[in-house]
Amino acid sequence: MTHAFMGFMAAMHNALADWDDSSTIDFHRQETIQCINKRLNLEAKGHDVPVSDSVIVSVSLLVNTESFIGSVASARAHINGLVKMVELRGGLIDGLGHSPLLQRALSWADFAYATMAAVPLSFPLVPQIAGSLDIQDRFTSRSMMINHGATAGGPHRRHGRHNLLLLNRESAELFELLFSSTEAVNNFEFARLDELRDQRNKMSDTIYLLEYRLCTLEQQARARAERLGGANVAAVLANPTDLSESLIYASHLFLHLALRGQPPTAKRHKALTEALMTSLSGILVHMGWLFDAPSDAPSPPSYTTDAPGAQPYDHIAAGGCWPSSSPPNPGAIAFDISDMRVPVKLETETEPNPAAAATDDLHDDVLLWIMFVGCCVQMRPQYARNEFDIPTLDSTFLARDHRTFFVLALRRLCRERAISGKEALIDRLRSIVWMNTWCERQLDMVWALLGLELEL
Repeated sequence: MTHAFMGFMAAMHNALADWDDSSTIDFHRQETIQCINKRLNLEAKGHDVPVSDSVIVSVSLLVNTESFIGSVASARAHINGLVKMVELRGGLIDGLGHSPLLQRALSWADFAYATMAAVPLSFPLVPQIAGSLDIQDRFTSRSMMINHGATAGGPHRRHGRHNLLLLNRESAELFELLFSSTEAVNNFEFARLDELRDQRNKMSDTIYLLEYRLCTLEQQARARAERLGGANVAAVLANPTDLSESLIYASHLFLHLALRGQPPTAKRHKALTEALMTSLSGILVHMGWLFDAPSDAPSPPSYTTDAPGAQPYDHIAAGGCWPSSSPPNPGAIAFDISDMRVPVKLETETEPNPAAAATDDLHDDVLLWIMFVGCCVQMRPQYARNEFDIPTLDSTFLARDHRTFFVLALRRLCRERAISGKEALIDRLRSIVWMNTWCERQLDMVWALLGLELEL
């Protein structure tokens, strides 16, 4: 178990230091596997000699480490072995009910692999460790009012700048749960750590329940995408203004980064980040931000900026898109999702009547928060940039540089909403979900990347 724990710590340290050296991780992984195999020669021969708790914990830590570094094949093999070991012990709920700590360790490994590999969970919900903090109605009622007004008011009814909706009730409920968990951490008295054991357990139970339900919703989204032919176009074709799926992925990333304290450079965030970007594609097309780059251009297209000394990012974030020799057809804009071209028909939007508009910026603030969470992920780009890479919101570039995509989108949102100062942005993000110290540090880095103070 010691080698398994040290291997996981080495993976965390490498991610925090942004090191590529995996020699320490590999050493402890190999030692862990050898120790596990030696124990299995004595254990797991039948129900009379069950697999010990120490072996199960060691394998779960191994799964965590391999999920953390993005080793899909190894993590898959070990999670499958872990499932068989738990079956020999009588199952996660009945066989291991004597140890909530062991149940949490196994569930944590299950969450890690499922989110990294984008697959269903291997273990069921454990009621014994699934609880909930008190939930405040901070978002749900307001969101329902916005949705109802947008539906009942007809095409002239406008809520927010882009008529954004939040149609999945469960995603809103989980967001309330995320808010309650974050506030519990913000207000926790760490000086009384030992005295507040019950409160700590309740917080842990809530985070467990939250992540289990998020994983379940994500699997439902993947299954829905498979039924539609492999491309995640549900939100694009059905309702391109629905933020529900994007909120699910952003909430899960926030849980990993802020609540669980995972390093933002870890490869385990790749699947969630790309799923978030894909879920935003329909919204960005609806907003007129996402266009396809010419695929047969012999050289990168040129672009101009109006301000002296302006950078390429300034043009895009201010409202530009990928330049082309002729303007794109607004009736059928195409974009890439996972190398699959999806034509999207955009109907001309009727200009709303300002006198009839009843605006609530909740959903616009939620989109701002989603983009901020995306900016907090710091994985290295998949491919090195070269002179042919023009930084735009074009989806071909998205696959290469996750952070640039979110920085560009957040910068443009700030310009659209006249957010010209750091404190103004903090106020909008605080109105959604805010982890005090962590978010402050992240916003300092994000603000530097945005290249603001914005000139409006």
